[in-house]
Amino acid sequence: THAPSNPPTNVQTPEPTTAAPTPEPTSNPTHAPSNPPTNVQTPEPTTAAPTPEPTSNPTHAPSNPPTNVQTPDPTSLPTNVPTSNPTALPTGNPTTPPTNDPTNADATVYCPSEAGTSVALASGIKSFARSTASSFCGIFIELESGDLIPYARSYSANDWEPSPGPKAVPYSGIECGDLVCTVDLAPPSSGSYVIMTKLTSALEDKDKIARFLEMTSFGPMSSEIAGIDESSGGFGEVKRAAAVRMQMDLPKSSHREYFRRNANPKWDATTMNARSDHPCDPNSRWRDYAYIRHDREDTITGQNIYTTFEQAPEDLDSTFTIYQADSLEDATFNTGTLKNASNGNTGFSGEGYYDMGGFDDYVQFSISVAEDVDVPISFRYAQGSSSYNGNRPCVLSVNGNTVQDIYDFSFSDSWTYWIYSEMVTVSLTAGINTIQLLVRDQNGGPNLDFLRVGSPPALLMKTNGWLRHVAKNGVGVINEWGIDFTNQTVYFPSFANAIEGDLYRYPMGRLRVNVTSQTRELDIGNPKLNFDGYESHLPLSHFILSNNEVFEDTSTDLSDFPLVRGQEFVLPSGLDRSVYSICDTIASNEEYSSPVFVKTMEGKWLQWSPTIQLQTNGPSMNALPEDKASSTLIDGGGEAFLQTGEKLKCANVARTFENEDTCIYSTASTACSPTRELGEVIIDLNETSITAFYEFGDKYVYAIRGLAMENLDQHACVDTQSRWEVEQNTNCSSPTTLAPATMIALEDAFARSTDPNALLKDVTLSLQCDQLDENVDKLGMQIQVDADCYTHVHRDHNSVYDFSGWVSNHPGGEYNIQKWAQGFNDTDGPVPGWYLDYPLLGVPERKVPKHPMSRWENNKGEPYIVFVAKFGNSIAYRDLPSNLKTNS
Repeated sequence: THAPSNPPTNVQTPEPTTAAPTPEPTSNPTHAPSNPPTNVQTPEPTTAAPTPEPTSNPTHAPSNPPTNVQTPDPTSLPTNVPTSNPTALPTGNPTTPPTNDPTNADATVYCPSEAGTSVALASGIKSFARSTASSFCGIFIELESGDLIPYARSYSANDWEPSPGPKAVPYSGIECGDLVCTVDLAPPSSGSYVIMTKLTSALEDKDKIARFLEMTSFGPMSSEIAGIDESSGGFGEVKRAAAVRMQMDLPKSSHREYFRRNANPKWDATTMNARSDHPCDPNSRWRDYAYIRHDREDTITGQNIYTTFEQAPEDLDSTFTIYQADSLEDATFNTGTLKNASNGNTGFSGEGYYDMGGFDDYVQFSISVAEDVDVPISFRYAQGSSSYNGNRPCVLSVNGNTVQDIYDFSFSDSWTYWIYSEMVTVSLTAGINTIQLLVRDQNGGPNLDFLRVGSPPALLMKTNGWLRHVAKNGVGVINEWGIDFTNQTVYFPSFANAIEGDLYRYPMGRLRVNVTSQTRELDIGNPKLNFDGYESHLPLSHFILSNNEVFEDTSTDLSDFPLVRGQEFVLPSGLDRSVYSICDTIASNEEYSSPVFVKTMEGKWLQWSPTIQLQTNGPSMNALPEDKASSTLIDGGGEAFLQTGEKLKCANVARTFENEDTCIYSTASTACSPTRELGEVIIDLNETSITAFYEFGDKYVYAIRGLAMENLDQHACVDTQSRWEVEQNTNCSSPTTLAPATMIALEDAFARSTDPNALLKDVTLSLQCDQLDENVDKLGMQIQVDADCYTHVHRDHNSVYDFSGWVSNHPGGEYNIQKWAQGFNDTDGPVPGWYLDYPLLGVPERKVPKHPMSRWENNKGEPYIVFVAKFGNSIAYRDLPSNLKTNS
């Protein structure tokens, strides 16, 4: 071996790892090694014992001592051929520390070389090579349907970046170096990652313009691309500059105005209070399933909405006979298994059920009828397998004749969930008939409970007295047998769900009801609408369309659990009122008005889904002065306030310096208090008025105290704005010792303050404090200024907030907020205290845990803890938060 290295230095070396010997050359070439590290402290090496015998291949001469020259990055390309000699058994000496970058070529993911080919990727943080100069490389989330959602992209050898769209990787999830970019492939809520390549040709000017506009605007439009492309000269710096200048010269616009004009939000919560649109309006929303979240509770009272089940009068003579699949008297079988409570699943009706086997298994029922008859039949079954798209179809035949070659037994979500197959009408002849189900595929058939020949009377499901669904196959409980819903009255204890997500989430929708004092799930799911044959029971507010109206599917794959496509629609053009005069008879905002249905020219039934109607209350930011008052609600929304029993709050906002150019008074004297003429009432926020909010309006309004300052950035000399509690004509009990420069800076801030609140001043610092005073020990400092004592307090100290929203969302409820109010004790119960002491340190004897300041910082603000004003200030009634502007 060569001579040993120099004596150990004082610099530490990382502990070496002992590599296993490589019996053969590595299959993948390694990167070229980087130069020795420089400028980096090395840990102190251990002095290794000399090897007892020389190694088979001598080691290289020791490296030079570390230099002060920075190490260049390692080369990016692997060597063309593997190393020629395998390494021998390792010596006992420590190896050189490894380089930072992995030397395994497989650690970097390269874009597929073949265009259009997708390669699966596992989740995790991975290193990706950039695309080539003539290709686009994209990472997508591939859904089970085959649809691709963009995630990240690299094109024309550029760095990886987020793709457009709401499911893209955030910028924080990408980090690019000289050689590769790392991309965080966070586990998707559905689907899996793939990477794909598309070859690109030389870009035309219009393509360059589109890319430029995509980076500098909310997306390119064809007209914008054409406008830039058709101007003289090729696309370059001059045209880019001209496009930017054109945008800068346009009048300013408001994103909020744009949103309000174009928003069509779903009414998806039962407590959301707003006026709705009209079913005949353009862009009205429609659905093909029966129930939505809005059907659970009354939007104003919060009371349950009730649904009844009534037998259709025209079906009262309907009868049916059940033929059990567990009975050798009723059926014959092939290769399947009869199961019962001891060896099978639950929820069946008789002694057991038939577990159908694989390919060519069958079950055959013998049916005797007195005369020739056409009769509907269906099967009660459970099918808990999601394979083969969640379907186990069979061949349905009667007397040896095929009725349906593919008779579906779709996924019921569980082997203990029993539902009915599609009802089909078959022809039986006088005497003995056979009805057979034959397994078509190797994956087998369902579990069969029974065959039902005939049908029960259809049940009319009426909500608030209006027909909402016709259950032609009857209604039962999905995991239990024997509950009769005829003449039952139920309510929905939880929200209804439409068919959403993949097979593992609500494959039939969900409809849960409270019946016999228990929550049970209906076997019809959230049913599809079909009123054929029962139109006479519909309210007058239904249309049979005849004007070639076009409904557009609004389903999307962009939500975590998207609705299955073909369930929700928008009618862009609305309904022509000259053709459908019934439009003028339909009210849009009555709580118990009848539901509205249409039957399309294709025979599909749809129900109108009300959406929130946003009211304009205030001018556009670009409106002329003489036009500003034209779009203002003169009563501030007072009419809607009354119509909704004060649930819909006043629409006016507080006056601030930000809206002074567009703030227009609601001129009605009853604005925001529609039953009294209040005018411009000024409220002083003192102990009396704060407690009055609770005494008269049941509003939890308090000032907040006991907030701690914990960080240096809250220091009065570091944070340019600070709050001070002033004790007039009082000597400070513990004045803080400060440098002269600090005293001058703070006294200057006090003198220049225009805050009219004499006891709680907010000041802005202009001069520099002495840096020696800027430490956490001087948080909450006291200063004597003339005859008054100033104490630095938290920026929210004695701010008044409306905690009403927090009461209903606080983990401990109302009691655990009120108990911190001034004057409260467990014996006396609730009192109208005017301030809350924040439980920073907790109360061990009452088992109240500590409340860190982060809990306050994270939860204050709308919608739960809403700022009103500073204690001691005055506020106009019209400027109160909407929740506090009540008649009481």
